[in-house]
Amino acid sequence: MQMTRTGWSQLKHPEAQKLAETTIQYSKIWFLKNRLSMNPEKTKAVLFKTTHAGFVTPEQLNIGPSEVSFDKSTLFLAMYIDEKLRWDRHIAKLESRVSST
Repeated sequence: MQMTRTGWSQLKHPEAQKLAETTIQYSKIWFLKNRLSMNPEKTKAVLFKTTHAGFVTPEQLNIGPSEVSFDKSTLFLAMYIDEKLRWDRHIAKLESRVSST
């Protein structure tokens, strides 16, 4: 299930959260069918949006009895990605590593 930019902007907060939770449930089913597991305690959600988006990020998503919190950025495949798809945090982390050597 994929939402276009227009689709997200037309959704109200509870509707968007419900859609995200439904999508996660579909993902959870896919994981089970493919003998994989998803650990909600290690899972973080990032709502990618434009700098002009007026959408308010919810505090959490529910995956069954577990809750997944939203972050403004996350580490994915050794790269920090923030909610506006900027590289600021990733570059800062690289700069700190380079300066410490």
